[in-house]
Amino acid sequence: MCNESVGWWGIILCFFAPFLTYGLEEMAAEIENPFGWDTNDHDLSRFCYSVHAETTMLLLKKKKKV
Repeated sequence: MCNESVGWWGIILCFFAPFLTYGLEEMAAEIENPFGWDTNDHDLSRFCYSVHAETTMLLLKKKKKV
């Protein structure tokens, strides 16, 4: 940003850089652990229920073929 063609825009760009860095840091902290019981996490109960239902369906289908 020390280029002469940037001029006073460099000061404005330097002003927003810490806010951008802080925002990225906060987003990384929020998505660090996607599974759990927080409000921004995936619904583990629904996920486990769907996995259980799908494996049960596959096992029942396999028993019918045999």
